[in-house]
Amino acid sequence: MMAQMRCKALAKGTQVPLPALLGLESEARSNRRTNNRFFFASPLTTQRLAILNNMVGSSSLVIVVIGERGSGKTTLMNRFIQDAGKRWRAGRIRLKYRLAPPPDELQNLNNRLVFLSHKDSPPSVIVDDAHQLSRAELKLLLRSAFDGEGHRKLQSIVLFAEPDMRNRFAEIAQWLPPKSVIDKIFMAALTEKQTAAYLEHRIRAAGFLKRLPFSEDQIRAIHHISRGLPGWINGEAFMQLKRICGGDRSALMASLRRWRMPAAPQSKWFDRFYAFARN
Repeated sequence: MMAQMRCKALAKGTQVPLPALLGLESEARSNRRTNNRFFFASPLTTQRLAILNNMVGSSSLVIVVIGERGSGKTTLMNRFIQDAGKRWRAGRIRLKYRLAPPPDELQNLNNRLVFLSHKDSPPSVIVDDAHQLSRAELKLLLRSAFDGEGHRKLQSIVLFAEPDMRNRFAEIAQWLPPKSVIDKIFMAALTEKQTAAYLEHRIRAAGFLKRLPFSEDQIRAIHHISRGLPGWINGEAFMQLKRICGGDRSALMASLRRWRMPAAPQSKWFDRFYAFARN
């Protein structure tokens, strides 16, 4: 995985991992606000975001977003939540048992972070890394979408999961009312051209990149090794930067200063006022 070199000189004395400083941090490590700032709106990602917006809260009961680790599932989820303003609220699942704590087979569900559309009636829920849930946990989650009379308590359940979830569609279907449809959204890898555009976007958003530091051959290598998956592109791009600088920390720091974009003026309105006052 990505080497955790740290940098003080460009971060005003604070300890900041260099991947984060360069915008090459993995989606799992970055927070939602930062992750949204680096969101790369490729045509396929924009299409999937639009599909997700149309499905959630509609007649779709179970929506499964499937992608490999590093394919951008969490980034897509964060963007979806951010675009909705205050519709979604973070919360935790609390399993209540009168006489004993939840059984071991439900420990992964208990206290799990989810997102709830608290202003909708009935609400929808988003669960990230749903492939980690056991059979019993997934069954309990899906059964909780209905009351004893079969009325919906949840409008939509959105599961973000890795490809293994495809092997569980049959058992998911048996816990749902008859004729229920499981809607699926599959994450797509970036092309080589999109990989170059993605890297330029990420590093420029971090405040660097007077020029793209990679050659065409290096971008081709990054794309090949990462298979076009954004999370792996980040890690391989950082390793390429280290190779460019020969693994030498001082050379890497010097390169970062050369790639640093000039800071934008912070008081343009004051400059105009000052010029007006002098005239």
